[in-house]
Amino acid sequence: MPMNEQPPWGQKKKPSGPEDVLALLIQKIRDAFAGKEERNSQNRPEGQPPEQPLNFLAGAGKLVAIVAAVIILQGVFSCFFTIKPGEVGVILRFGQYTRTTQPGLHFKIPYVEELAKVDVESVRKEEFGFRSRTPGTSSTLDRKGYDMESLMLTGDKDVIEVAWIVQYKVSDPVKLLFKVRDVSQTVRDASETVTRRIVGNKDFDYVLGHREILAANAKSELQAQLDRLECG
Repeated sequence: MPMNEQPPWGQKKKPSGPEDVLALLIQKIRDAFAGKEERNSQNRPEGQPPEQPLNFLAGAGKLVAIVAAVIILQGVFSCFFTIKPGEVGVILRFGQYTRTTQPGLHFKIPYVEELAKVDVESVRKEEFGFRSRTPGTSSTLDRKGYDMESLMLTGDKDVIEVAWIVQYKVSDPVKLLFKVRDVSQTVRDASETVTRRIVGNKDFDYVLGHREILAANAKSELQAQLDRLECG
């Protein structure tokens, strides 16, 4: 027979993807159970009812096959994941950190590796002494009930009201997820501690006239404290 001549029975078509392999597996399982039932019906004497235990085992086998097919299909589709721009993916294998993925299409081992997405581009903020309210398109500030956050004692024993905002971005997603339980509350506590200490070391007039210098000092000290806490 020439090399380029096809055999009379044709050439088998190979599966083109995981879905075809799964469909072929399910069809073979169905054919196996169907062939077994047909052989049992041929060997059974005429007029004899089918045996109930065999039917029960056959039904249980079909149920197991369906469950296995669902698990395999779910694993196939969970292998691939997409990370959007501005995000990173933190991959855990059996609960332990293994790698960080950048934006794009990636692969992970199903049922073994877990994915946690972290937004590293958005600017997060914590407000002290007020809260921003946005009813509709206009933004308003609500100061009621937040006096305890903004009232401070200066170095010359005067009371001053200081309201401020802390804006920050995520620099290390792994530390953000695993080093500190509540990053937002940690930022608030650290910022309030730093600000009260700086204001408490200056007199009333200095605080009013050098707000930019105080803000720069507070920013530097707060960043150093968050780095020591490994907040990410």
